[in-house]
Amino acid sequence: MWAFHDELKVRLPKDTYVRNEDPLKLVLRAPEQLTGLQWEKVLQKQQIYVELSDHDYVLLFLPLHLGAEEAMDLKNRLIHAYADQRVAIKKRQIPYYPTYTRATIEKAFLVDHDVKLCSMEVSVGEIIAENIVPYPPGIPLFIAGETIDAKRLRYLLEWVSHGGKLQNEEHVRNGQVLVRK
Repeated sequence: MWAFHDELKVRLPKDTYVRNEDPLKLVLRAPEQLTGLQWEKVLQKQQIYVELSDHDYVLLFLPLHLGAEEAMDLKNRLIHAYADQRVAIKKRQIPYYPTYTRATIEKAFLVDHDVKLCSMEVSVGEIIAENIVPYPPGIPLFIAGETIDAKRLRYLLEWVSHGGKLQNEEHVRNGQVLVRK
């Protein structure tokens, strides 16, 4: 299996293959002009299915037994996918993962309060009533009780617009968040 990895490292564009300790995992850096989320969609068109993606990388799980023919086919599809991306595309802009604000226990959990769905466009300054967790990495971007700030909201909008996954309700994908009334 490591021979497959070694050959990919040589045949793929420089710095796209990322070595790891598990021969069944294949970590690849997205081409410079794409995010990992966008790269996942390109690979799907080549019938290469990604397990996880983020702003920079994609993770593929390889089968326990990867036959010579299947390995050759996968290598060729990856090489062609990277070669097709050499056409200049607008440089991607990835927002910096923002810092957190302080949530108060009272605002988050101890006080009974009504909640409502609010358009993200007008939610800055509101108290969020739910956790919003981009996946990966699985670290909350917003925790119930925090004040919604423009920096993290911009990150969330960018994440969703690139097809990033979330560990919560569909309403966030539709441009709404749950806030305190």
